[in-house]
Amino acid sequence: MGKKSKKTRKSGNTRSDAAVSSSGIKEDKFENAFAKFTIGSTKDTDEIDDATNPLRKSKVWNEPSYNKGGSIPTPLDLQQGQECGALQILEDTKTPLHIQVEMGNKFFCDPTRMYPMSSCPRGRVLIINNQEFDNPRMYSFRTGADVDADNLEKLFIQLGLNVTSLRNMKRNDMRKKIIDFADVADEKVGDMMVVCILSHGLEHGKIVCADGLVIDTEQDVLRSFNNDYCPALRGKPKFFIIQACRGEEIDCGVSSPTDFTDASPMGGSRGRNNSECQFRDVSWEDMLIAYSTLPGYVSNRNLYRGTWFIESICKVFMENAKNMNLRDMLDEVGFELSQYESENGTKQSCSYDVRHFYKKLYFNPGINIDPKERWKYSNSSAFDNIMSEQNKDETEGLQLATTSSKKRTISVSHFPGSK
Repeated sequence: MGKKSKKTRKSGNTRSDAAVSSSGIKEDKFENAFAKFTIGSTKDTDEIDDATNPLRKSKVWNEPSYNKGGSIPTPLDLQQGQECGALQILEDTKTPLHIQVEMGNKFFCDPTRMYPMSSCPRGRVLIINNQEFDNPRMYSFRTGADVDADNLEKLFIQLGLNVTSLRNMKRNDMRKKIIDFADVADEKVGDMMVVCILSHGLEHGKIVCADGLVIDTEQDVLRSFNNDYCPALRGKPKFFIIQACRGEEIDCGVSSPTDFTDASPMGGSRGRNNSECQFRDVSWEDMLIAYSTLPGYVSNRNLYRGTWFIESICKVFMENAKNMNLRDMLDEVGFELSQYESENGTKQSCSYDVRHFYKKLYFNPGINIDPKERWKYSNSSAFDNIMSEQNKDETEGLQLATTSSKKRTISVSHFPGSK
């Protein structure tokens, strides 16, 4: 994993998932002046290196300080015609994260405050990884995205969920698969549902499909799983991971430490008033959507280890799922992501939306409850303690009754005048 204090990305290995049209980049004198310093292939216009785009570099930001760790990197010594992609890369920056989920030893379940997570399997996961596109000049190959998909698949399998992983889906196929995944019978739902989408992204929540067409995160993905369109998942947690750029802005960081708030509560209500009904369920509930970056910003990706965001999720989840709930883990992901920084000083902030996700969710990894015994956990998360106290009281009561009975027998047998 490299040094814990700062996870740096070597030049030529960190790209963004922004999708930029090649015709939309203007060539001016400023670009020509820095053309000879371009890192990587200039044809990959949809994955522009953060350090070499003059339009982005022209923004005011502080040059990164390399002496934070007490060492100065070796200056680049490029020969004519040599690209930084051919440089010797440190092995720790090329090694993907090894997924090994730590098993739990305490079962968390309180239906009034927690989402039930005792089914086997726990639920279902859909991973869609759009890595290769029909128009590579507009949307280039997302090198390293296969590492993300593989890590997520291993993570959720070890957390006890059934995983379906798909690659390079065109718009119609992608929409159909999402609808089919949401249209599931009650007995096959499990306790939760997870959807992970990895692709290029545009502003306003647009996700690029393999054929170059786009789908809308709100209309084509999230709406398919609300209570109106997907009644089978009513009352069950629905977790979304969206790994895609949401614009072209670069987060260049600030000169002093700053705390970022990751949670972005949804405002407004979509509920409809109906005086004839005493009670109605809300249309949007039990949803938690984790975004790799903020609106308008790019999402960074390492060519060998995958994206910063997915690597942070996998690392935090596999270490803390045994005793930490989902929202706390996402807060921890935000802290983990804040430690990442490229060699050019660029940073990345994630966010998550909460839509009536009012209970805590514990994955309870490695703890399987027999279906006939699950009723025991329907009232309190402290059932084991309650039962142990009851058994203890019953045992003490039985011992006390036995002792009293023996004393009475002894007293009677030794009563003066008795036979």
